[in-house]
Amino acid sequence: MSMEQSSIPLDEIKVSSGRLGGFPIIAEFLRKLKVRETIDNAVPMHCQNHVSHGECIEALVLSILRENHALVNVSGILKGYDLDKIFQRSGIQAEHFNDTRLGQSLDALYEAHEGLFGNLALNAIRGYHLETKRMHIDSTSLKVYGAYEDEVGFPFGLRARRGHSKDHRPDLKQFMFSMSVNEDGVPLLGRMIDGNSSDNEEFRWHLKQLEQAFSEMRGTVMVADCKLCTYETMQMALERELSILTLLPENFSLQRKLCESAAKDDLVLLHTSESGYQYHGKSYVIPHGWQTDTGEERMSMWRYLVVHSEELARRKAEIDASRRDEERGKIDKLIETWKKEIYACQPDAEKVAREKIATLKLRYHEVEISVSEGEVPAKRGRGRPKGPPEMIRGFVIRAEPKPKESLSHGFSPDNMFVLVTNITDRRKLSDERMLASYKEQWVVESAFKWLKGPAAIAPIFLKRPSRIQVLGFVYLVALMISALIQRELRRSLARRGGKCPHAYYRTETPTTNGIMSLFQNIGYIAANFRGQRQARLELFKPEHLEVLELLGLPNLYSEIIHGAEISTPGM
Repeated sequence: MSMEQSSIPLDEIKVSSGRLGGFPIIAEFLRKLKVRETIDNAVPMHCQNHVSHGECIEALVLSILRENHALVNVSGILKGYDLDKIFQRSGIQAEHFNDTRLGQSLDALYEAHEGLFGNLALNAIRGYHLETKRMHIDSTSLKVYGAYEDEVGFPFGLRARRGHSKDHRPDLKQFMFSMSVNEDGVPLLGRMIDGNSSDNEEFRWHLKQLEQAFSEMRGTVMVADCKLCTYETMQMALERELSILTLLPENFSLQRKLCESAAKDDLVLLHTSESGYQYHGKSYVIPHGWQTDTGEERMSMWRYLVVHSEELARRKAEIDASRRDEERGKIDKLIETWKKEIYACQPDAEKVAREKIATLKLRYHEVEISVSEGEVPAKRGRGRPKGPPEMIRGFVIRAEPKPKESLSHGFSPDNMFVLVTNITDRRKLSDERMLASYKEQWVVESAFKWLKGPAAIAPIFLKRPSRIQVLGFVYLVALMISALIQRELRRSLARRGGKCPHAYYRTETPTTNGIMSLFQNIGYIAANFRGQRQARLELFKPEHLEVLELLGLPNLYSEIIHGAEISTPGM
């Protein structure tokens, strides 16, 4: 129809537009977990506030998953987005989420946040049918800047302290962040604790909390690193009938004895990595006596899996090669020094040689020492030399270094590690599954990388430790949402096969961060004329619809723009 034939008055057409990005996906997962509802029921909003505490936490989660968590930046990050459609409530503006309002919500949630996350974890387990057959526990440090004086006036406090810095910044104070995730990497328990807290005590707290929170925890295997392997923790696991799997520390005498014993046995192949490295091993059941809290003597059986790792052997070989070269350099330097030294008698020379060689603490070389009569040039004085140097006779040290024979052939104890569990029945947990379960510890470690990477969590600049403690709750919610999005996407992709659209390419292992980048420019435009409304999505492509179908949300964006059909270029 030409412009002359059109009878629609342009001044009666009302056009609106807005940006959505990937926020509707995050908001949908927040709604399914009932985050806003759970928080607002526990901590009602003040009548003068424009947004509730639950909406403030949702805004923080959106900000964390999109860019960063700094309170002063949240309103700026949300500005330009159609928040009415994202939050599904009219009247919400970016300015409502200023740093003052967000700080008030963190203060209001201080006394209730620990119980709230437990409720959200239960919602996630029920809503997404999460498996809890295996839980992985770990902790990390979050560095802070500033004095962070002790805060008073709260029933329990969080203290910034100097401790073992996993950020390699011992000059800064820190907080500790501990977390338990299921086998899919979804956090079900976690908290912020003092910066100098003990991992051993924190891991025991996790065991107790998980047992109390989930009735089915008695069938769950708790997996953690060697900090879980202490007498107190293992005794607690026995008393509470909890199943644990951990790494036996190398400084335990039993560790070396088991490795030396296994090196003489026939080890079976347990696993071959994608890189071709093989893991051989054998398990042993050993009885141990222990004492209950009431003083009763009991006997329990523990199973130890000794594993020889070709990958560990390769890494140690590289380290040994570097150290061997360094040690040979020290020997050569000492030999060069001896070429200039003369001794009055043979016993003095031999004594010096033995003492100097002992200080090197040689591991990779043997040095044959001989002392014989000889001569060396005398030290010259200042000025130009006059003729050949004067020779001094006496006893000189001669040395011949030789590399020690390598003992790394076969199954060397040096290339082994030992796993320990109180599950002695191999039908419930085979040796192969025991090794695979421990190797899955990366799911919690990767969550910490997310906290310090795409989420830009550290360093923390909040001035009040109480707010930092609640911010830890927000981190857990954000990580839970991120892990659930990634889990649902990968599970659907595994069933369908092929690759999934991502930020700049297609991949078999999509991430939430990559999906948010893919959706970041999506918006809509709508026109209203005499009560009739038409709308379409802008920059919405087939790959966006493909991702939504994998997430089980094919109509999410069309429903957000009031049921309008998605108009996709090229479809």
